[in-house]
Amino acid sequence: MTDEATHIDQGRDSFEQLADEQRRIAEIGRIVSSSLDISDVYPRFAEHARALVRADRMVIAILSDDQTELVDQYIEGADIPGSAVGTRRKIDDNPARDSLMSDPSPVVFAGVNIKEFNTGDPEEDVRRQTGLQSLMLVPLFWQGSQFGVIAFRAFAEDAFGEHQMEIGQQIASQIAGAVATAIQYAELQRESLEHEQFAEIRRIVGSSLDIDEIFESFAKQTRMLVPADRLILTTIDHKSEVIGRHVDGMAINESVTPTLSPVIRDDIYQGINGNEALFALNGETYEQYVLDEPDELARFAAGLRALLSIPLMWRGDLVGSLTFRSKDPAAYGERDIKIAKRIADHIASAVHSSNQFRSLEQESQQREQLAEIGRIISSTTNLENVFSAFVDAANKLIPFDRLAISTIDVESGEISDPHVAGHRFAIGDLSGPFRSEKVLFLTPFSTITKYL
Repeated sequence: MTDEATHIDQGRDSFEQLADEQRRIAEIGRIVSSSLDISDVYPRFAEHARALVRADRMVIAILSDDQTELVDQYIEGADIPGSAVGTRRKIDDNPARDSLMSDPSPVVFAGVNIKEFNTGDPEEDVRRQTGLQSLMLVPLFWQGSQFGVIAFRAFAEDAFGEHQMEIGQQIASQIAGAVATAIQYAELQRESLEHEQFAEIRRIVGSSLDIDEIFESFAKQTRMLVPADRLILTTIDHKSEVIGRHVDGMAINESVTPTLSPVIRDDIYQGINGNEALFALNGETYEQYVLDEPDELARFAAGLRALLSIPLMWRGDLVGSLTFRSKDPAAYGERDIKIAKRIADHIASAVHSSNQFRSLEQESQQREQLAEIGRIISSTTNLENVFSAFVDAANKLIPFDRLAISTIDVESGEISDPHVAGHRFAIGDLSGPFRSEKVLFLTPFSTITKYL
């Protein structure tokens, strides 16, 4: 074959390759535009994209709402242990951050560069151990702003050259609009679902003044909005005393049940800024908190690694708290905190009403018990005949292990305990183990009469 014929054949092959590439790129555009749910068509789209750039794995990662993380949304190709849709990684930890955030040009890591890429990152170490030796990152831009990146990986060290970088950029340009639209559509769907769930939460908490009756249903809806392996609703009265603690999710084997959630402890709450009050700890920051708070050890031992506690405020008063706990060390980001605060705002009024109802109910019961005690005592002049009934009624008002009625002889100053219920001391029936005799003489008696 002559040099001219060879040149013609090479030209024909090059033309056919270019035509095939353009056909595939056009097909990619058609595929991603055919559905508002990219996950439905991603495998077909990824098949063409990987063939064009000779990639063994392809991932589309989207910027988080606060622009600080890349979140894996679509994955196709070589399997990597521990990698899944939803995996997050800090952008600040990415050596290509500056170019990725400002330049639509692809960035390639291979050979020595790939070994230095994200050195010390356990996830990146796993990728290298699977044999993936090269990486090409192609930023996704739409309407002048970056919203994500396509990550192509290959086992071959020399997989990504200038031509593949050019093709990768064409692919990114072809799909950027469709992916951005799909993300917006998914966000609208998510907001619509959230609206329905918030409406259901309002319906649930407004259906009863008894939190015990509705807490299970409330917790179910709440955990759909904010991830939680354990959810605690704590209610307090105007004296900051706990009047209710409702728990859904993981059971914790703790020797002492905490009376207050972290966010309404005085030492923490006073250091939180007014309306922005919250207490959020993830991963390492939570682990440090555990070291400083021994009561947290039981939760840490159970596998919990993140904490989010939101105060419930009603017209400037603290009426309780809503606390989320998760096994995921990165559970609570900006969006989760925002939603949790909205939930807290939605239920604060209902919790206040429940607290008021409970307080009125307790006051009513106390009045009934006091009236019953009055009826019992006034029914006879012989206390011995009604002492048992009096003890039962008094115990409902003030729980006790021992009750003693002491009598004092005005003339002699003698004090004794003729009526005792409950625990008895080994040395007698007097009101405390510090008594050494059956009768104690108080001298002079007039010094205590003014306190009776």
